Amino acid sequence: MKKIISVLLIIILIINMLLLAFGLISPLYFWLVIAFIALAAFKAIPKMK
Repeated sequence: MKKIISVLLIIILIINMLLLAFGLISPLYFWLVIAFIALAAFKAIPKMK
């Protein structure tokens, strides 16, 4: 289950970077998503051990 979450976060990150590269989203939104992913990863990683 945790592996699925980490894969989803990576996919979201890649889509987010592509949207930013093509100018479809603002940098502020991009950084909000980055912060959310970092927070989610921080919560998920300690439980994997």
